[in-house]
Amino acid sequence: MKGFQLMKYLEQLRSIRTGRTGFIDREKFEDDFIKFSLYIPHQELSVRVPKLYTANPEKQRQLQEALVSLDVNVKAQGGVDISGGFDYTNLDVISFLSIAQLNADHYSRTRSYLNPLIESIYCNGSRLIQDFTVNEVLAGRVVPKRGSLDLREAHIFPDRFTKGPYRLEVELETPGRTLKAFNELSDLLKSLQEDPQKVILDESKINYMAQKATELRKRLGALSRYSVGNSKFSAETNSCVLVKDNLILFYIFNPDNYKNVLVHFGKTEFDDDNKPYDLAILNGNRRDNTLARLVDLDFFVPSEAVLEQRINDMQTVYENAARSADTPLNGNCSDILKTLERLKTVRAYFRDIVNAGKRKEFVMSQPTELLEFMVCPANQDPVLHELFPRMSWNKSLRRYQNTHKFIQQFEGLEEDGRKKMLSQVVSSVLFNNQQNNDTNVWLYQNHRQLCEDNGISFRLER
Repeated sequence: MKGFQLMKYLEQLRSIRTGRTGFIDREKFEDDFIKFSLYIPHQELSVRVPKLYTANPEKQRQLQEALVSLDVNVKAQGGVDISGGFDYTNLDVISFLSIAQLNADHYSRTRSYLNPLIESIYCNGSRLIQDFTVNEVLAGRVVPKRGSLDLREAHIFPDRFTKGPYRLEVELETPGRTLKAFNELSDLLKSLQEDPQKVILDESKINYMAQKATELRKRLGALSRYSVGNSKFSAETNSCVLVKDNLILFYIFNPDNYKNVLVHFGKTEFDDDNKPYDLAILNGNRRDNTLARLVDLDFFVPSEAVLEQRINDMQTVYENAARSADTPLNGNCSDILKTLERLKTVRAYFRDIVNAGKRKEFVMSQPTELLEFMVCPANQDPVLHELFPRMSWNKSLRRYQNTHKFIQQFEGLEEDGRKKMLSQVVSSVLFNNQQNNDTNVWLYQNHRQLCEDNGISFRLER
């Protein structure tokens, strides 16, 4: 780039920059987007209803038994997903009713963090699932770990946290502990083969073996058809999600720079004076610096394609607003114009500078409110893609992205309050990556008429 061009960009930044924060009045900016909802030609929420495995009444009963054995006090209704999911909480519970679940989708996008573990189970445990789900449901709780540390106890033992990727572990079992009983019987039979004389002379062991075999035969039928093998599964991953009541924890790891980060939504359990040395802990609701930190750590990277799309989308909405004869702008929404001008300045810089390091440095110099308009996840990890819109400067969008919280608040409101929430949703969802399919599906299945009465349509996707 020629020197005078660089000076031009710097001068443009100086003339409109008011610091890392404070570039725009955020409250006014959010109000502007609500005004823009009047100009969006089609207020649509995209809906892709997940394909689920439909269980018969007997399987539903067995599933409920399995949930009780795991201390899950929720009644599962309808179908289950590829790993047995059936709601937007209980993200650490997996269950298998049939090998046919393999053809199902995820019930919730958040359960995508389980993908490496699910793949391991279906690859290495398909025989286990196929055999034992004929009579019972296999289920277990997923344990997320960093090394030997259970991440659910990271706030108790912060000094044990070390750098590196995470691991998801689960041990499958039936409510009646059939796998444990079958393995015990297998071990007894193995000892009989190894030293038959010793075992035969032990009457108590023979009686116990006969009792176990009889119990299992009543439960399973012909025992020769079964082979348990290993019922413990694990998988390495660069990200995982924990949900504790209203606290959501996103653990992410960057293998390129060996950085571990925890992004939390809700009051963290870590004490200010007792935190892991090797774990950066960021508040997802601190829109002033969290996304900027993640860009600095290369979890999110500048993208010319994303920037171009955001400019085009915002320009289209603004032009629709400017053309409207019924509700003219009359000089309003100045922050939108200011944002567009700043984004165009960054686009011009991107077109002249292709060096990734320089682009990152330039993006990091921008006001934090604008970062989400010009960066994207550094890879295809579904956890990063879910995390991204949850950190928006727009509080309505952040609430919409948290499906469980959205449902709780929506159901606690009267009709006028619900209408206001719906208006805030459609005015906030300007870009495709901001659509939350979980919330959209819930609205479609439970409040479709209310949405349509308020001018919100659904675009069904296959």
